[in-house]
Amino acid sequence: MIYTIIIIILILFFIFLVFKRNNIDYEKFMNYIPVIKTYKCFSKNIEVIDFINDMNKIFDKYKIENGEIELSTKFTEDLINPNRIVAFIPYDNILKNSELKEKCYEINDIPDEVKENLDKTIKDINFSKAQLLFGIDVDEGSRRVYFNYIDKNKIHLIAYNIEEKIIAKKFYKQLKKHDFKRKMNDLIGSELYNKLLNIFPESMWKLVGVKEDSRIEEYKYSSFYINLNFEYKLEQFSDTLLSFIKSIYKGDEKNIMKWYECYKNNNITWLSIGKNTEGQIQFTIYLVYNRNIRDYIDTKKLTKLNEQMKLLGNILKSKTSFDN
Repeated sequence: MIYTIIIIILILFFIFLVFKRNNIDYEKFMNYIPVIKTYKCFSKNIEVIDFINDMNKIFDKYKIENGEIELSTKFTEDLINPNRIVAFIPYDNILKNSELKEKCYEINDIPDEVKENLDKTIKDINFSKAQLLFGIDVDEGSRRVYFNYIDKNKIHLIAYNIEEKIIAKKFYKQLKKHDFKRKMNDLIGSELYNKLLNIFPESMWKLVGVKEDSRIEEYKYSSFYINLNFEYKLEQFSDTLLSFIKSIYKGDEKNIMKWYECYKNNNITWLSIGKNTEGQIQFTIYLVYNRNIRDYIDTKKLTKLNEQMKLLGNILKSKTSFDN
């Protein structure tokens, strides 16, 4: 027993020394600037503005203090599409108030067919934690509803993409990192793959996953998703990220710079890259605003910290094997 306590104390002391030596800055801030302000800086589509306002009213009416609104921007060869918004509602809130889900279905004009299929799916799934998401993509002419859940410590996401005449079902699932990297490289090519990893190396990944889209039959996985291990400020990646975006978007460079100036003070949570129904490369950045988030992290120090933590893990494994 005493030996175990000594080992735990040594581990904690080692972790303390690693953090102290790397001097990682965990500066936090609360971003009070409304989502709408950042969005209107670059685009002013009335459908998006109405969606944000409607979902904000839902959050207020049902006192959803732990919900959030996510903005994303998709870059393709010809277009910058900022008209994509998703609202996240923790499922605990829906379990407490059944009216909440129906109200969200109603204001987002979700078809009965989708509601019935999704409700049945939710009923049949075992999950420890979940969210119901509602979204809009005006440029694509679609509305979305997602069910995001955790089962056996793995994240799953089921989605319906609703257009005027087409309802597409999409599945998202986690992959092991080595499998993810190989498949992503195969889809987008080694040049883009290496550029992306130069900006966001594996040491910055929390989890990775893929999307299967019923509209895209050419590829099993049409998009690859990276969830970063912290919410990094967009401005932190200015030069390398802008260079990467320019290798995809071939339009007026002024459009990229205007977008950057509007979004640079916000924080990235997810990235995705893949191909659309026309076979074009598309790159998407996802940002959120309403949480206590880390303003700046030195990525080189973080990489070094991860390496040292892996070393510690290997030492502990060796010690366990020796004891046995």
